[in-house]
Amino acid sequence: MGRWVCVTENWDGPARVMVQRLLADASVHGLTGVWSLAKAAQRATLRLALDPAADPDLSMTHAGMDLGELLEELEWSHPGIATCAVAVDLGGPPGDPVACREAIAALLMGALHVTAAVLRGPAGESSTAEVLMLARAVHLLTAAHQRVSGRLP
Repeated sequence: MGRWVCVTENWDGPARVMVQRLLADASVHGLTGVWSLAKAAQRATLRLALDPAADPDLSMTHAGMDLGELLEELEWSHPGIATCAVAVDLGGPPGDPVACREAIAALLMGALHVTAAVLRGPAGESSTAEVLMLARAVHLLTAAHQRVSGRLP
């Protein structure tokens, strides 16, 4: 596994900083940026899913499953991605599940923007398999976002 960073304060600030930094150099970070954002969102989502009061309809559980599938897709198509990317753990949920969901939604929107930047790369650089994998990534990120926030991105 790559480098781990653990954050112990509220989730909003670190999530937004992570998104800003990865979007600033989206073309450089590419799929490692998508992996990092998805991994942080998955860990946060699964932490919320542990609290029945924060996940009464199991939407967080299902979002975590969507993100797990996305991470598997990225790791299958790029086996070394987990060793190159930075994994961020936002720590335990800070008390307000609504604020936690907003931070997770921000991570997912960031991952969608980085994925779009990868798709906008120079023509001819991506294989058909790569484009199909990115389309699947967009689908899974969108599904997770809808489960977390209750709305499409």
